[in-house]
Amino acid sequence: MMYRYTLVLFVLIESTLVFGATKLAKQWEEHELVPEVVSSAPANSVQITYRSGATVKQGNKLSASKVKEAPKKLSWPTKRDIYYTVVMIDPDAPDPSDATESQMLHWLVVDIPGTNVKKGQTFMEYSGPMKKGKGIHRYVTLVYEQPKKFSFDPSYKSYLSSREKFDVTQAASWFELGKPIAGNFFKSQANAELKAKTSSSIKTSKQEVKKETEKENVDEGIDYDDTLNDEQYAEPKKVEKTPSQTPYRPLENLFVNGLTRVQSKMNSGFDRVITGIPNLMQFPSNMLNRFRFRN
Repeated sequence: MMYRYTLVLFVLIESTLVFGATKLAKQWEEHELVPEVVSSAPANSVQITYRSGATVKQGNKLSASKVKEAPKKLSWPTKRDIYYTVVMIDPDAPDPSDATESQMLHWLVVDIPGTNVKKGQTFMEYSGPMKKGKGIHRYVTLVYEQPKKFSFDPSYKSYLSSREKFDVTQAASWFELGKPIAGNFFKSQANAELKAKTSSSIKTSKQEVKKETEKENVDEGIDYDDTLNDEQYAEPKKVEKTPSQTPYRPLENLFVNGLTRVQSKMNSGFDRVITGIPNLMQFPSNMLNRFRFRN
């Protein structure tokens, strides 16, 4: 009876493992990680938890702010006295439609005893999702079983001198790691936080331009003395108002014009009086002549 129960339990466990591996393989194929990143999906899922509380669940979406620091916990099926390698890459850098920097290496730790990542040897420090680029990126974490512990080789540094254009399959072959035994991945929107920051910067710039324009408008019309030294501030000169700007000018013009007309008429009358004086002086003589003629 005990044998039958053990057999049934074994079948159930094996069926669960097969179903889980099949589901995992399907997820990796749907997200085109197979064969783009690896030739076949890993048999196991690596459990990843970040300090923010975010967990990776085979393609779930996570904001960059929640995964900006290295995970606080990773776990996967382990064997006794075996060392492991953890690598995290982005196959979509800088743009999924034009991944010219792919693969981007975000993390690489070797010689991990069991799942104690802190005791491993870090070849490349953790770097969160990209702050530049476009679109939704896939961030893939893979776990490899090492045949032995690494003896540090200076050539590793030259091989890992840059994060861009990393090839995880080539690296696994070079380090003699074989195929990954576990993996997981999440997706994150590139440049989302940067867009918000840029939008805020544009708004601030517009406000600054507005303030500058207002300042220029206030300063308009002020004549500055250019003869002062550069170290001195030029005092604004007082601009005298022109006659056209005087509000009482029309009344003044009316008064002046009136005086001019009066003077003109007076001059004209005076001229007539002066002209008539000789005629007036000849009046007695004319009257005498007329009287004589009548007689």
